[in-house]
Amino acid sequence: MSTANQATTAAPAAAQEPLKGGLKPPVADTDFKEKYPPDRELGHELDDTARVWKVYRGEAIDYDDALLKTWNETVNILLTFAGLFSAAVTSFVAASTDDLKPDPNAYVANLLFAMGNATAGASPFAHLPPPPPLDAAPTSLARVVNGFWYTSLFLSLAAALLCILVKQWLDEYTARTRGSAKHPHEWAQRRSFYFQGLNDWSVAAIISFLPLFLHLALFLFLAGLTAFLWDLDSAVRWVMLILMSMLLAFYLVSLFLPVWSAACPYATPLLEQLRNLRYTALVGGYTLRNRALTGGSAVRRPIHNVFNRKHTASNPTSSHNMDIESSSLSSESDTPTPDPQIKLLLEQRARRPFERVLQEQHWGIFQARLDCLSLKWLMHDVSDSDAVAVAWQSLSALLEEPRSFRSTRIVAVLPGLLEYAGGERKLWRALRLDGILDDLQLGRMTRSALFFASCVGSDLGEILYWGMPSSDEAYLENTLSPDAALVHAHVFGEHGKHVAKVARSLYEQGAHRPLPSTATFLVSQLQSESHDWVPEAVIGLLYYCNIGALPATAWTHVARVLGHSCTGREADPSHQCRWDCVVNAICACTVQLTAVESQNSSAPFGAYSHVQLVVRIISAVSHSFVVRGADLSEDVWTVLTDMHHFSCRMRSEDQIPALDWAEALWLLARSSNRFYTSFATQYNSVWSRLLRGFVRNHATVILEEGIDFVGRVDKALIWLAYALDVTPWQIEITDPALRAARLRSALALAESGSIAFCPVDLNYWASEIRSFVRGMHLLALFPTDLALGEEEHKEWVDLFVSAVQHLMVLDPLLWKDLRDAVKASTGDDIKTFFREVHTRLTVAGPCRNGDCAGKAPTHADWLLTLGTAL
Repeated sequence: MSTANQATTAAPAAAQEPLKGGLKPPVADTDFKEKYPPDRELGHELDDTARVWKVYRGEAIDYDDALLKTWNETVNILLTFAGLFSAAVTSFVAASTDDLKPDPNAYVANLLFAMGNATAGASPFAHLPPPPPLDAAPTSLARVVNGFWYTSLFLSLAAALLCILVKQWLDEYTARTRGSAKHPHEWAQRRSFYFQGLNDWSVAAIISFLPLFLHLALFLFLAGLTAFLWDLDSAVRWVMLILMSMLLAFYLVSLFLPVWSAACPYATPLLEQLRNLRYTALVGGYTLRNRALTGGSAVRRPIHNVFNRKHTASNPTSSHNMDIESSSLSSESDTPTPDPQIKLLLEQRARRPFERVLQEQHWGIFQARLDCLSLKWLMHDVSDSDAVAVAWQSLSALLEEPRSFRSTRIVAVLPGLLEYAGGERKLWRALRLDGILDDLQLGRMTRSALFFASCVGSDLGEILYWGMPSSDEAYLENTLSPDAALVHAHVFGEHGKHVAKVARSLYEQGAHRPLPSTATFLVSQLQSESHDWVPEAVIGLLYYCNIGALPATAWTHVARVLGHSCTGREADPSHQCRWDCVVNAICACTVQLTAVESQNSSAPFGAYSHVQLVVRIISAVSHSFVVRGADLSEDVWTVLTDMHHFSCRMRSEDQIPALDWAEALWLLARSSNRFYTSFATQYNSVWSRLLRGFVRNHATVILEEGIDFVGRVDKALIWLAYALDVTPWQIEITDPALRAARLRSALALAESGSIAFCPVDLNYWASEIRSFVRGMHLLALFPTDLALGEEEHKEWVDLFVSAVQHLMVLDPLLWKDLRDAVKASTGDDIKTFFREVHTRLTVAGPCRNGDCAGKAPTHADWLLTLGTAL
């Protein structure tokens, strides 16, 4: 990092003012940041539209333009030289070819020699040597010279042909990589696919060998200049035939290789036409097979369609998408059902090589391989330090997918990349962009360091403590990024104390939250023996973790850090704590700290955050088999049945989902119902408040501020039906005061449950309604043995009347059963209470508030159902 850059970051507070309730806005203080604005959220650095893919596209285009320009210029020079050189060699070859032919002057010489020797007597030509025979072969020198020159001409023309092929390959590569894409990520994957093919198939090596052809041709030509021509010989023709065959074989192989390998960069426009012809022939063959038993006209029509119409099966709305099944609009009876094989061939024909490979390969593994290649190229082969830093920062997104194909493949190459970057102490410099630091960049840099620490085993201290300039450390200490602040507290401070302080501050501010992966990693690093504040820090970090993604080992670690005396571990030292051990520990901690919270400001966030955390843990595990055998303590009953949290004024993002609380109550009763006797009143009251919160249009409903009632009441009723295994109607208690509270809570639950059932489909929910209504003993809810005051008695009657009004909508026979039970009783006070309720019901009629209005019986039916008093 330059001195100027370090000086720029020395005063971060003066450079940027934080937005209200948010992070400091990124400043585009360099051309790179202005061209490639950062992603607005952490954890999304590898999304389809992330900055890293846009940077990759820009760098790849610049890289390819420079590379292809160099290659094209080289090929153009070779083509020019090959043309001029071939013309020069041709003129020499034309002259030397005569040495390979029979000499026409040999006939005249032989004739004259024969005539001179034919005269009688001594011939004056007898001392002359005989002329060469007419069938004399070319001399060896002529053969060598012409062989050299013909070979030189061949190599020159071969180089020209290969240059043309290379130019077609490069043009095809450009067309494949520069096409439009749905998003930058897809473009990067496609470019990586073809660029890797460019390397795997040694295009650069082929281009490098092209000048060698012309060099060899030139030296062969120079060697032939030293000799004369001989007569024509068939051996030269065989040499040329062999060389021509070799060139033709290479040409054909290079032409058809992309048919078997979609990544092969030897593709030419001619290949695409041949491929279309192949698919057209296959479609025609299948069509002929399917129409073999039909008439001649039925065969000619589909053949015409196959060879004279463009099929775009991948675009159903295209005007050209007139497949075989729509070949005849006038006679639909002649149109058979399209062959699936034909449709498949048409779809394959419409796809480009990259799309065909996507269809054939396992997408997750193939995508991971391409992403790894893209990021590796960006880190290793790009010279722009800012582009490299963006690639390194994008690895922070892999913390959100620790076991994905992409993460696994990238982790495999990270040690080599880390060594290339200069080691752990140089990693911070590789992560940092030039210019002013901002909170978003700090969050990504620290999370990238966490990724190295979690996946490669790197030391955070080596990366941050030793590798960070002092100016950056000062900025990191005052950052508003929650992830960066937690990592700084973990590395530079006393772990438990400072992490707990930062977690508390984040919870109180509520503006920004650390990502779950950051919190999960830090939870795994905290140890109970390091500081007294560690339990508070762990609870604060668990609040931000993705509970459902925590491994089994995390529960044991958290339970040990919280220091709770687990009964299972006391009985068995090898006991592996589970989620229920953690829930028990958190609730025990909450019970202890709530009492001293007003006196000790260090109490972890208050009881409400603990309740929310407990509800989230139980909701995350309730659908899995791990709920079996769960043993929740009495402390958990105390926390989950405390209704004072319903009226807490909470931010919307911190409200406890009512459905999750209902699910937790069901699991609470299922896993540890032995505490129900002690907490029945609170348990019934919590259920009553939860159910009434879902029915917004009922006059008696009071909306709670601490609970989020988003969702349908149906799911809450499911949990209620499951929870009725612990029946709130069976009351066995002797203390009159406790009995009155217990009965009243059960009666309130009967009223709230019946109100909640009214909006749903009564036929669909018949079994749940039957379980709810038939399991209820209304006679046991009569307050006849309770010493109630006049006002209390009136309120009890009102509540009982309201409950019966809604219960009779669900099951009109309920009143008949109650009447029969009252008649069979011998207590006059029971019959008196029944008459009082009957009178009130007769006057009030059925409930017509909210959803009850559409399901309530008419007044006449109501009176008929009530009947007369006893």
